Amino acid sequence: MVAWRTTLAIVFFLVCLLWASPFSAASVSPSLQSVLAGAGDEQSIPVIVKLHTAEKPSILARRYTRAQRQQFISEMRSRTKQSSLKIRQFLQGHGIVPRQLWLVDAVAFSATPAMITQIAWMADVEAVTNDDLIQMPTVFAEGVATPEWNIARTGAPQLWEEGFDGTGVTIAIFDSGLNITHPDLAPRWRGLEGDWFDPYGNSTTPYDFGSYHGTGVASVVVGGGAENTAIGMAPGSSIIAAKIFRDDGTANNSYIIEALQWALNPGGNPASAPDIINNSWGYAENPDQCLEVMGFGSGALFLRGAIQTLRNAGIAVVAAAGNTGPSASTSVSPANFAESFSVGATAANNSIAHFSARGPSACLDDITFPDLVAPGVAIRVAGESTSYRELSGTSFAAPHIAGAMALLLQAAGPMSVDELEDVLALSATDLGVAGVDDVYGYGLVNVPAALSLIDGDPAISLTGTVATVDSSEESLDFGAHLTDSGTTRTVTVRNVGGKTLIVDGVSTPTAPFSLSANSCTEVSLEEGDVGCSFNIVFSPEATGSYSAEINITSNDFLRPLITLEISAAAVESLVPRLSIHPAQIHYGHVPPGSTVDEFIYLTNDGEVEVTDISPVLSGLPAPFSLKTDNCGLSLGVGATCPLTFSFSPAVVGAYEGSVLIASSDPQSDDVPVLFSGIGNTPPSTPVLVSPADGAVLSVPVVLSWTPATDADGDVVTHTLLLADNQQFNNPRTFQDHTAAMFLGGSFIALTILRRRRLVLLLSLVVLVVWLSSCGGGGGDGGSSRPEPSATISSISVDGLQSGTTYYWKVIAEDNRGATTQSETRSFSIE
Repeated sequence: MVAWRTTLAIVFFLVCLLWASPFSAASVSPSLQSVLAGAGDEQSIPVIVKLHTAEKPSILARRYTRAQRQQFISEMRSRTKQSSLKIRQFLQGHGIVPRQLWLVDAVAFSATPAMITQIAWMADVEAVTNDDLIQMPTVFAEGVATPEWNIARTGAPQLWEEGFDGTGVTIAIFDSGLNITHPDLAPRWRGLEGDWFDPYGNSTTPYDFGSYHGTGVASVVVGGGAENTAIGMAPGSSIIAAKIFRDDGTANNSYIIEALQWALNPGGNPASAPDIINNSWGYAENPDQCLEVMGFGSGALFLRGAIQTLRNAGIAVVAAAGNTGPSASTSVSPANFAESFSVGATAANNSIAHFSARGPSACLDDITFPDLVAPGVAIRVAGESTSYRELSGTSFAAPHIAGAMALLLQAAGPMSVDELEDVLALSATDLGVAGVDDVYGYGLVNVPAALSLIDGDPAISLTGTVATVDSSEESLDFGAHLTDSGTTRTVTVRNVGGKTLIVDGVSTPTAPFSLSANSCTEVSLEEGDVGCSFNIVFSPEATGSYSAEINITSNDFLRPLITLEISAAAVESLVPRLSIHPAQIHYGHVPPGSTVDEFIYLTNDGEVEVTDISPVLSGLPAPFSLKTDNCGLSLGVGATCPLTFSFSPAVVGAYEGSVLIASSDPQSDDVPVLFSGIGNTPPSTPVLVSPADGAVLSVPVVLSWTPATDADGDVVTHTLLLADNQQFNNPRTFQDHTAAMFLGGSFIALTILRRRRLVLLLSLVVLVVWLSSCGGGGGDGGSSRPEPSATISSISVDGLQSGTTYYWKVIAEDNRGATTQSETRSFSIE
């Protein structure tokens, strides 16, 4: 219950807000007013306080060049420090030290309602808002994808062949973290002082957690070919990272802003600032809202100003459009800010992904939403340790554009953010309805065409009717058709370059394919001209699969010869074909009382509509359930739709279930999908205690950490890994079985039974087992028994080489197989 004094104070404060006078309080967001009115006397509420300044930071940034960033940063810090003086003095009297958000002339802190009310009346305060939480994006698990199809689709490999791989360009990844030990990312980590930023102060070296979202995103930008499959757009670029999401998947607006100001000055060196920032996240809970006004009562009000400032300082900001589709008007912030370059997602057939957010933008000055689209369905990405996964989401479409920008910056030299965005938009391959639209924006990113546009060279682009030509792999599939029936596809040639394109001619394919209405022989096309096309006719006389090639020659510098591969099938009858992927879902470890959603995708690979689609749920026991069915009863040719299934365990345990997907497909009218999951709370994260990261020590070395606990009372085993390399190849391992949870649970149970002697005996036995297990061997066996402690585990390690740097971390695993791991620290032997 709220104390009457707080209620009276808040009511008085709100009434005063309505009184027009030169000495009225600052603007307080409506949602914060609601929070204050319902808060207790001593409740600590996180807020962001905007300060009065004569000039917006985004305007001030325009006056400084890239070489003058240090002056800009110094001026911003100075004026924020001066403007916040009274607030800081007031808060310090209550033991609170506010964080300086100088990028937006603001401070952030947590305080009681009475204190916030007093601050709102200070003369230097312009506005006060909640410091709201944002949730990390979900990812959609997929089946196995064709390796690197998405990278080829953008045309990036053609720039690699010209020697452009993004070398010299730096991209900042704002996400859940980064697994820099992954072989596809390790060489791309820049590794300068200050290249890792954790605004929450919980880590000093890069790591990732959970779904390894940030690692997957980064691998699409710069991933290499560790397993002979190129998974990244700009493998020569460097990455740095800000961990804006805590390990519980939440982030505060103030900490995101703090990370954005870090990007201007990483390691205290403005010259190390990135060229591009990738934001594969958004305010998914606020679709079709432009979070820049007080009416929505969010600290995102100040986020747009921060992005504006960075853009004016010469840093491009790429943002995922959001997974809030398929309806129109589903844009999310920050992608719908005009200053962000928004990216939607497409599937392998170049159709828009069902989940991809659509325009128009909720921000009135954001004319186009999304700006571009890029592959975002079944994308192969790096994951935990050395693993790979196939995931979907606009989160994985956006980094294609960040990587494309890196390639262009190396190939064409310095460009303004406006120039970089314009050239990508104007060179994109148009999809959907002709021209810019609210589904595909300007179209699919086309990196070779963008470079040709920059260089003023002619650049050829192909589009086709019904089935869109893949302009990077140059292929066109007619699908299946009946024998003795002719089918026609029209291919249109465009010039997306900066000079006249001369198309020499188009070769004739082999039967049963033929050409008709060919106007692409010795024709000149000016920039943007659509004046050349030809028809491909498929006229089969017998059943079977057919393929042929058509050669198109032009004066395109990068692609003087295009070989268009065409394929088709002739059948006696047309049938529906329903494919389901994945056919098995494992939810992993989910804490009891929590819910995790996964997606199953149904695709019609046949020649006619699939009907009578029905999930048969009789074999799906609780805690599994069908959450949403976006498929309905039918599915058109080539269409894909999702089914969302939830796993909500109430108690600890292992669960299995299945569901049948019925349809009109004559070959597989009932397709089973299997589900499994474990109701289990993973252990808490072990916390490293000593030595400090980067310490120089003499042997023996004592490594200590605070053990993990387990909310389910499971026995937790701690494994300490020690290696002379960051990848932890051939590590020495030491195990510590934490019996404290077992002991605690047994003690409670036995105390209830009042068996005191048994309790004492059990305690002694467990203590002996714990002491004997700690310091267990591994690697070369150089370890000794840890120092016994109620809250800290320690291991003394000998046999270490002088002049060598070692890395160590602790992995906690409960007896149900769930794991967590600490940060990684290093130390050197003198």
